[in-house]
Amino acid sequence: MEELEHEYRKNRLSVHDLRRLREQVNAAEDEEIEKAMREAWMCDEIDVSAVDAARVDGLKRRIDARIAEDARPEPALYGAVKKALRVAAVILLPLFILATLYLYRENNRMSAGTLAVTTGYGERASVTLPDGTSVTLNANSELIYIPREYNKDKRAVRFEGEGYFRVSRDQERPFLVDAEGLEVKVTGTAFNLNVRAGSETAELSLEEGGVRFLSTRTEEGVWLQPGQRAVLNRADGTITVWSEDYIEDASAWKQGEMVFRNASFSEVIGRLEKNYGIRIETNYEESDSDLFTGTVPATDINEALTIIGKAYNLSPLKQGKEVRLIADGSPGQ
Repeated sequence: MEELEHEYRKNRLSVHDLRRLREQVNAAEDEEIEKAMREAWMCDEIDVSAVDAARVDGLKRRIDARIAEDARPEPALYGAVKKALRVAAVILLPLFILATLYLYRENNRMSAGTLAVTTGYGERASVTLPDGTSVTLNANSELIYIPREYNKDKRAVRFEGEGYFRVSRDQERPFLVDAEGLEVKVTGTAFNLNVRAGSETAELSLEEGGVRFLSTRTEEGVWLQPGQRAVLNRADGTITVWSEDYIEDASAWKQGEMVFRNASFSEVIGRLEKNYGIRIETNYEESDSDLFTGTVPATDINEALTIIGKAYNLSPLKQGKEVRLIADGSPGQ
């Protein structure tokens, strides 16, 4: 963690390294993090070339002037306290300067570099972009943007995973989402986007406003209206548009739920695996008539498995990230 943290403060980490650092920090004990922060504070060299030396000198002169004031008769206790405060000011001045330089450098780094918001399995996060646009990230997702370029001629982000976007309206600066195999362009709207690595399809469900959904493979796009869902086939770049009676089902994960309507068994299992980051094995023999309609928790794997087990008469056996759904009465229970 020490090496990654050192490179992070020099703004030299890749997106992959940022993920590794985040995982290591989450796994570290509080005492370990405290020790690393203290060593960085006391031992690391700080680049002061960008700091106005005149302002620092002026601050030092004012402190020196106060210390050098003519002493007037005063009670012994008051004099001792005043002397102690002067000593404290001298001691704290270097720390104050270091803190100022560190914050100055960090602010410059953050405004000039790339910012990434990521979530792991079972995690969710919300971020408000500089224009007021809000994005809620589902588990195992990532949003990337460049603060100094955002909201100038356009509002551009890079995205992977699943997220709910509520975009602030701005006719002059369109909001663009760049993702693998597709591009989304809007001026103000609310939609759910599911574009996960390794998935055969990507989907956008539009709740409000209008969206242009473009396949970068074919350079063909469609304009969506509220209540429509666009499905991109990543293999050939084709887009299919559907009208949905329950368009809000796609973003039910924001309330910690997964909603299924006439879903096949394999579809249910696939969504559970992606949401919880697990692998599910089963000896269940699926048929076309085994369709599932219902709501399953997106934040409690044990309850989710219990519901699916009762629906299909299966017994869940869970060991770490490996799950088996065994048909009742079959060998191996």
